[in-house]
Amino acid sequence: MNRLALLLILASVSAFGAEHGSEGGKSTTTWKWVNFGILAAGLGLLIARTAGPYFKSRNEQIRRELDEARSTQARCEAQVAEIESKLKNLDGEIASFKRESLDLVAREGERLRSETAAMVAKIESRTADEIQSLSNAARAELKAEVARLALGIAEKRLAAGLPPGAQASLVKNFIVDLEKAAA
Repeated sequence: MNRLALLLILASVSAFGAEHGSEGGKSTTTWKWVNFGILAAGLGLLIARTAGPYFKSRNEQIRRELDEARSTQARCEAQVAEIESKLKNLDGEIASFKRESLDLVAREGERLRSETAAMVAKIESRTADEIQSLSNAARAELKAEVARLALGIAEKRLAAGLPPGAQASLVKNFIVDLEKAAA
């Protein structure tokens, strides 16, 4: 870089000398061309030294970006292929979900029918038991009423047809029988 700076200084000094030193038309033009050549060479050298590494790094950067773009494109294409694959299988999955849903509804309906039948059977059994219990209670009540009425009728008949001493004897025997049964 020092050489380049030296050349530029030399070019500017000679350009300054050419403009102010000689008054001749031909030599001034020559010096202008010489100055221009030195300046062009200096600029060319400067550009060659700085442009080469710049273009090299820019080239590498462009390559990296292209590689990155290719990998991104490959990832995107893979995602597109995966999505297209899923879309192709979507109809099958929907049909599968429908079948599973219908099977589930059928199983749930069957379960509800069996639970309902079990509940109806349980209610019928309880109702039959309750009817039997009420029937037994009614029979027992009826028997008690019949026994009470029969006892009342028997009492009236006995009182009407027994002499007073026989009635007392019957009551006494009944009490003795009760005491034996209680002991």
